[in-house]
Amino acid sequence: MPNTDTHGFVAPDDTDPFAPAADMRAGRAPHHSRSIIPVANATARDALAAAHSPTSSKPMVIYRSDVDEHYYTKDGIAYRPIGTGPTGEVARTSAQSFPGGGVDFTTIVWQELVSGSDAIWSGSEPTRVGISRSGWYQINYGITLSSSQSAGQQLRLLRNGATVSGGDRGTPTTQFQRLEASRLIKCTAGDYFELQVLHGGVGSVNSYPSGPNAPIFSLAWVRP
Repeated sequence: MPNTDTHGFVAPDDTDPFAPAADMRAGRAPHHSRSIIPVANATARDALAAAHSPTSSKPMVIYRSDVDEHYYTKDGIAYRPIGTGPTGEVARTSAQSFPGGGVDFTTIVWQELVSGSDAIWSGSEPTRVGISRSGWYQINYGITLSSSQSAGQQLRLLRNGATVSGGDRGTPTTQFQRLEASRLIKCTAGDYFELQVLHGGVGSVNSYPSGPNAPIFSLAWVRP
């Protein structure tokens, strides 16, 4: 049966008998470039692309449930993320102690996912805030230590275990001065961030368990 293309969708035009196999294939094909197709993972994505051979005139949009992201492809090889990216925020629900002496950095242990998904943070690796999608991220972090000493303190940002250049904040010598920063950083999926604190005074100090002085780490995807 001849078919009519209406705004990109193919439908029989009722001019001759229905041919089930051919007409169903013709009617099905345009939907792959106009529908979001769910797949379980990268293997299922590649199998789908091989079966339907997307092109620039017939692109394919998929949703990968394993990473909770949407992708666009016009060749079945290169996949471009679409839509908004991950955002998230982690916090502590109780005070954390940081030893004095100004020698060793102590990593902040996060206790709560305030917003976002488990791809950002998991209690199994509580010091790490993860990146599930490559791109540029706005990253904000800060802490106030409840110290009555006028001692130097420093906050250090790490990515994949290495210090981020320009990511340090310190060294305040005024009681209750907050250490905080905001950075725009290009990240790769699989990266993770950690925060560390160095206290230069004698004896340990604590972080605040809640309120505006509590430790915070948040990130927001900005663009690819």
